[in-house]
Amino acid sequence: MTGAANDNTASATPDPLPDHCRALGLAIWRIDERGNLVAQPSGWGPVEPWLRSRGLVERICSTVTAWPPLPDATELFPGCWLLPIARNEGPYRPCYTVAVALGTQILVAEEVEAICREEGIDPELAKEDLVSLARFRPCEMVQLTATLRWMHDALDGAASHATALSSFSLELAHAYEQISMLYKLGRSMNWLTRPDDFVSTACNLLLEMFDFAWIAVKYAAVKPAPPQLAGKLVVTGTLPCPRQEFDGQVGAMLQRATGDHWHTLLEPRDDELAARVGSQVVVEHVMSAGGVAALLMAGGKTGDDHEVTSIETQMLDATAEYLGAFLHNVGLYAEQREMFIGTIRALSAAIDAKDRYTQGHSERVALMGSRLAAALGMSDEQVERVRIAGLVHDVGKIGVPEAVLCKPGRLTDEEFAQIKRHPVIGHTILQDIGPLAEMLPGVLYHHERWDGRGYPEGLGGADIPRLGRLLAVADAFDAMSSNRSYRSALPREKVLREIAECAGTQFDPELAKIFVTLDLSEYDAMVARHEAAEAEAA
Repeated sequence: MTGAANDNTASATPDPLPDHCRALGLAIWRIDERGNLVAQPSGWGPVEPWLRSRGLVERICSTVTAWPPLPDATELFPGCWLLPIARNEGPYRPCYTVAVALGTQILVAEEVEAICREEGIDPELAKEDLVSLARFRPCEMVQLTATLRWMHDALDGAASHATALSSFSLELAHAYEQISMLYKLGRSMNWLTRPDDFVSTACNLLLEMFDFAWIAVKYAAVKPAPPQLAGKLVVTGTLPCPRQEFDGQVGAMLQRATGDHWHTLLEPRDDELAARVGSQVVVEHVMSAGGVAALLMAGGKTGDDHEVTSIETQMLDATAEYLGAFLHNVGLYAEQREMFIGTIRALSAAIDAKDRYTQGHSERVALMGSRLAAALGMSDEQVERVRIAGLVHDVGKIGVPEAVLCKPGRLTDEEFAQIKRHPVIGHTILQDIGPLAEMLPGVLYHHERWDGRGYPEGLGGADIPRLGRLLAVADAFDAMSSNRSYRSALPREKVLREIAECAGTQFDPELAKIFVTLDLSEYDAMVARHEAAEAEAA
């Protein structure tokens, strides 16, 4: 015998053929073409020592080495036939799968006793064990060999189909995960005011889908990266090196990035960043407006295969495409919003300019209204609505004669009635501007009072929309804090005391209580800027 048996080889990959043959009373061996034993029978009980004996195995191995590619059945000795079932291409050299069939002549064969003596086995006990297997006749060997080959091919085909089905199922599961991820990203493409949330969601989805230790996005410091994201580093997972060091290396890489959109796979032996994190790193360019807006990176591959696969790079590439489109939309939205806000500011400034005593009033009301909203715990979007409503709350004064707006001294009842019309005029002017729809309650109701004695509708308490109640406090605060044609600005202490005393009558008591605790340093700085601008204009 030229090789030792490797029983683990047979057990590494489940194979139903030995079990099927055992049920027929046939033992299975696998021998390579050089006569080396690859696998031998197991699970045969008392007869197994004889089946695995040196004498029998040597006869099998030496016979196989002399075989042509796939011969007919061969008689090893009386009552013992070697049946060649298949010749498979192994990783190094071909391997034969053979079966041994026993007939009644083996019970009197001299070779059995010789093998038993070599192994120290009692011949009589061995023959008793072999009786149950000695069931085949010489005339059956041709048909038996053909049957075994058919069985092998059928089992092999079934195994191939099972493997293909398993592979297809795995690919289908991956495809579903990828489609599901892209669908989630697609649904999130309208988060234009929450770009951080969108990017974090994309990174988290990638980390859940693939065996990466970390996913990172580094934004360019200038356009085409959106201003609110410029220079930022987002990391999901755990970096294997200090964040600051990683940020510096990636930032330098980003400065060298070109418009080449194809992904780059960095190897530790060739790249400083990959060497620092100790793994392959996939780097995808996130393109926006014809330039590189960011880098999408993944590294620290774990699991059985530490090599990055084509499926992973394709998914990262698709995610980079989504990020690029999203960042482009964020930039466009930011530009449109700036244009919109600029128009609103210009409009409010034009209204305030009608009365030199109220210049900057709308901007200050917008500031204090938004600060009050933030102190209430309102969301960023809600705070922004309050700010915009503050900017336009007095736009209706465009319909009030300047002679009335700028009149020094007390107004007549008729003149005051004209002033009281400005909330309704402002609401009428703005009601057809879609983006301002949610700000209209602030325009219409900022002169309503908690006790119901305000205008234009005399609403009271919680019936007044909250936006109107917020701006009512901010508007009154700035009015009392500013010089007017009919009086000078009141001292800060008196203004805050007035707001506190009017809680529950003029103002929402909860809002008044919170307002008097606000930090007014930014307000004072804004007042100083407005006064300086007014002095320069004069």
